[in-house]
Formats: sequence, C-alpha cells, structure tokens
Amino acid sequence: MDSVTGLNRNCGRRKRERASRRDLHNDDCRACHEGRTTPVLGFSALQLSPDRDPNAPHAQFHDAPGYEDYYYDLPPHRPPSFNEEDVSDKPAWLQALPLMNNNQIAQVETRRRQQLQMIRPVDDAIQDIFSLLIDQGRLDNTFVFFMGDNGYFWGEHRIPMEKNRVYEEAQRVPFAVRFPPLAPVEEPRVEHRLVANIDIAPTIYQVAGMPIPAHVDGRSLIPLLRGSSRWRSALLFEGRPNPAFQAIRTDRFVYVENTNQRSELYTLGRDPYQLENVADDPGYAELVKELSARLAEF
Repeated sequence: MDSVTGLNRNCGRRKRERASRRDLHNDDCRACHEGRTTPVLGFSALQLSPDRDPNAPHAQFHDAPGYEDYYYDLPPHRPPSFNEEDVSDKPAWLQALPLMNNNQIAQVETRRRQQLQMIRPVDDAIQDIFSLLIDQGRLDNTFVFFMGDNGYFWGEHRIPMEKNRVYEEAQRVPFAVRFPPLAPVEEPRVEHRLVANIDIAPTIYQVAGMPIPAHVDGRSLIPLLRGSSRWRSALLFEGRPNPAFQAIRTDRFVYVENTNQRSELYTLGRDPYQLENVADDPGYAELVKELSARLAEF
C-alpha cells in the first residue's frame, strides 16, 4: 500500500469552521490560506497531505459558500420517531423534553438543509483526492476508509439537535472501504455485520504487515473483506451526557443502562425507530438479564 508524505499535524485543528491563516503546507507557516476548514483541507490533501479532518457539517451551521442555493426544495424529515408523542416508556431525561413547537421544527429543518449544504464541499474534496490518485496510478493500491462522525438528531424522539445519545440516528454512520486487492471494485457488496471506527486501526496494522498491539480496541476488517464467517456478535456503546449510558448493540437488539434512570431495550427488527421500550416487559426478562450480563463483561 502506498504511503503519503507527512506534514504539520497542527494544521486545520481550530474549533468550529474557520481555518483562517493556518499553514496547510509546511511547518514554517509561510503558506497560509483564508477559508473554511473543508475546502482548505481538501486543498491540503491534494498537496499529498494526510490531514483529512474536515469539520463539516458540525456546528456552527451556516449556508455553505458556493452552495447557498442547494436543498431549498428538500422535503420535510418526518420518520415515525419525529417529535415522538408518547415517551412514557423512555428514561426520565427524555420524558422531560417537551414536544417541539413550530419554531423549533423550523430551526431543525434549516439546520438540516445547512448541514447538507456543508457536506457538499466534502464530496468535492473526496472527488479531487480520487482524481489525483487516479492520475498518479495509486488508486488501486490505496486503502480508502470513508466514514462519518456520529449523526445529529433532526427531531427524532423530540431531540431537536444533539448527537451524544444512544439511539440509532446518532450511533449508525456511513462506513465504506475500498481496497481492490481484497475487495474487487467490480463486485461491490454491503456487509451487514457489526463494525465500528475502532476497527480502522487494527486494519491498518494488518495491511501494513505490522502486529496489532494487544491494547488496541477493535478488530481488523481484513477477515470480513476475505469473506470470513467468524465475526463479533455485539458492540459496546458508551456516552457521557446527563445521564451517562452504557449499551450493548447486537444485530437484533439494543439494550441500554442509563445511570440512575430506567433501562431500555429495543427490538430492531420489529421496532427500527425505537418507539417502544420493552425492557420492563416480562416477556423480555430473560433477554434483559442476558444482555445485562454481556454488557458487564465489556
């Protein structure tokens, strides 16, 4: 796998969206650029920089320069969990959230449109990086990871704009890999087993021919790319909002233990929008006991 020359790791690390007068080429700060983090880091990547850490579409939200006219015809986002009416089965922190009013809903829609605008420069930067790799003849010998940060809520479960919660909207993210030596691009496939960002580092170690340190979390994705049937059966979720939570996610269930508040259990096949907490249902008592024990083993 080809490597890419390094550069100043302090580049583009400012909070929020501004990357004003930051050096994105060298360590002596002679070359500075005015602009948003995403397009500037896209430019940096085209200079063979490994620093791909665009901040979009995080707060502060705004109309993306050059894309201000995009997505004004976006249809409203109204999944079954939007502004959830009955939250009596949820923990106390969520029960305390009022139904969103019209002004809050309008704000959610505006921020959603702005987030989608803000992600367009990321798309453009990725296309430019791929074009450069093609021009250099490196694309098919480069391991590409494409992954999003955990997602914002857009009004699901009455949560107007937040991300550090256990529900699927915040926990599930886009995750794609491209490496033709192990996964032919002519035969793309979707892998439904559980993977996470903790699997990236072990994968890089293995592809580089290096031993995976014992303290590293996660598993190399190489067995999945090679078609192995052996893989994990669950993932640990943790968060430190108020209240903090720990959860175990299998392919069928999410079981959540909230600090000093009621637990939650969702059957994802029957209830993908997590509308019905069945943790207190006697019919699921044995499953709750089992998942709680597995959670304690993490």
